[in-house]
Amino acid sequence: MSEQRFDDELRALLRQGDPWTPDEALDGAEVARMRRRVLAAVGDERRAWRPRLAWIGAAAVALALALGALRWPAGHPAPRPAMDLPGNAEAARSDRRQVRFTTAGGTRIIWTLSSELEL
Repeated sequence: MSEQRFDDELRALLRQGDPWTPDEALDGAEVARMRRRVLAAVGDERRAWRPRLAWIGAAAVALALALGALRWPAGHPAPRPAMDLPGNAEAARSDRRQVRFTTAGGTRIIWTLSSELEL
């Protein structure tokens, strides 16, 4: 069966089963009324999406802010606790003490305190 013949037979079958015939055409007023109904239904559907899009947009902004806040580096890390100083018994035996700490940038500072130092 050729393609053209198949198309012609299919077209004929579709026209035979079509409930609408050209002699039953709608008049202009009915066509206009039907068009208004269809366009009104489409317009309502478009307006129904606006609140959803607003909520989706707000959720996306909130998610972006939350992820940004979690990934943002902290200003300064918490200070490390000072090292223990020698106890009283050890202090009595030694006339020198050391105070050690590390800055936020990683610099180590060691102070040696001596009771013999005079200013």
